[in-house]
Amino acid sequence: MTQTPGILSAILDFFPLKRRDLDIAIKAQQSINPTAWLASRLPGLQLKTVRTHAARFFDRESDWIVELTRQADIPIILQFINELAEYEKAQHEVQATLSSLRETLSFPDSPKRGSVYTFLITPPATEADGSPKPVGMALFFYNYSTWRSAPGVYLEDLYVQPAYRGKGYGFKLLQTLAQEVIRIGGKRLEWSVLKWNEPSIKFYKSIGAAPKDEWLGMCVSGDALNNLAGQGP
Repeated sequence: MTQTPGILSAILDFFPLKRRDLDIAIKAQQSINPTAWLASRLPGLQLKTVRTHAARFFDRESDWIVELTRQADIPIILQFINELAEYEKAQHEVQATLSSLRETLSFPDSPKRGSVYTFLITPPATEADGSPKPVGMALFFYNYSTWRSAPGVYLEDLYVQPAYRGKGYGFKLLQTLAQEVIRIGGKRLEWSVLKWNEPSIKFYKSIGAAPKDEWLGMCVSGDALNNLAGQGP
């Protein structure tokens, strides 16, 4: 199927042409002057000359290319990281290098990452209960810090049954996650907490966690997610 040049795509949105006219225009796309061509179709219309490269602005979204990066793209990735850091006034936080990105980023031929895991915590066996059941969990997945170019762990949910709270089970789960971050060469463990959950906030601060006041969490779900994915009604 013949593809329509960018400028002609824009024109066709407003001025449908006969197939013969379009074929002639496409065959001449290498030498066509878009301004002169449009003026010839619409006598009396006053048009200003437009630079050839400006026609790319009118390309339809179907012309855009979105693809996974490969190792050869690492230099441009690092460039974009630095540019983003400059925009967000965080250049002093960037520790990423070509080497660290090569060692930590995933590529199409890399093992898949991002699986969700869960740690369960179980009390020790006693004479009264020789087969205790788990009383808490930490559900987590691995994430990534572009500034640090290092992996990390995101704690999605931490839960300890009410009867076992205040006894160190939550701390032990967080300690285990911190050890996992260190094991994978990561540099941060993070999670979210409801603003009204003051006991948990107090506990988290007591172990060295700090709130990220400068960030606003965003979420797309339900119909909005389907619409964003182009699968809405």
